Amino acid sequence: MEIGCEEYSGILSLRSVLTRLESTRWGTALEPSSQILDLNDKYRKRLMDHPEDGVNGYRSSKSKFGFRPLNSQEILEHEKMMKTEAMHIISEGSKRNLHVRLLGAIAFQTRCPKFSFLTQRLNRILSDVDFAAYSNESPRIIGMMRELGYEDQQMVTALWGDRRTIWDNRSNGLHVDIFLNKLEMNHDISFQNRLGIHPFTIPLEEMLLEKMQIVHLEEKDIVDTTMLLREHDVGETGPETIDARYIAKLLSNDWGFYYTCTTNLRKVSNRLEAYNELSENDRSDVNAKVEKLLQAIEEQPKTLGWKMRARVGTSKKWYRDVEEVRR
Repeated sequence: MEIGCEEYSGILSLRSVLTRLESTRWGTALEPSSQILDLNDKYRKRLMDHPEDGVNGYRSSKSKFGFRPLNSQEILEHEKMMKTEAMHIISEGSKRNLHVRLLGAIAFQTRCPKFSFLTQRLNRILSDVDFAAYSNESPRIIGMMRELGYEDQQMVTALWGDRRTIWDNRSNGLHVDIFLNKLEMNHDISFQNRLGIHPFTIPLEEMLLEKMQIVHLEEKDIVDTTMLLREHDVGETGPETIDARYIAKLLSNDWGFYYTCTTNLRKVSNRLEAYNELSENDRSDVNAKVEKLLQAIEEQPKTLGWKMRARVGTSKKWYRDVEEVRR
């Protein structure tokens, strides 16, 4: 069962809603037998196989491109529109005193302008826009989104509206996810009292943890993490610095998250040699920052609960399957 283009036409059946909810863009990958395809992977493969034809299904019923596949240039134009619209939503939220902040692929490209070229090796195509927000602001965010021409997927709002809302815009084919208070995937990442740190995105620490919480890490996650670490310093203070001490303190109370995060940081270091786009200076810089993070994490005193759970180790499951969150 593939994700069809009805998501872009704004005609969303129960089947497509449930398919979307079962996707695992932020967490563990489903087995191939599930036949539920990640949108980015699907479009990237089609573009690589048929660059002259564009990507079948990457279209909107009311977009200026009409009902036909988009070519490469049109995809770039569509992605530019997505980024512009994302900033428009943030701006409209700011006018209303709302904390609406980017996460996901667009957030990484926004905060890593010097090294975002690394995403080109993946031929990644943006498929939607993801935001974090506070649940106590959700009623006003819902009103704003409707004013901006978006329609919420009402079943999702009814069942999980205290944690997440999903929106579609028929005029431009844009799909928007808004996660409230925290990202609940393999591990939880709380946004409470953190969305005022940067005007456009979630903080750098949460951006790093957003990737490092993924138990089955994919190349796109390693590339995003590499971009982030190469672009930003690792230290304790500064809006463009990743606060190692903050991350270490969070992980000192959760052995499972600690284990996933430290395992993934080492995977990032081990993968750097595969990226020809990186210079030796780039690799040394990222490796040094990974070591700095690992050192801060290990040196942070651990809670009694962390120590007790560490004794059990991986003999007991230490993470949540993403599907458990979707039900």
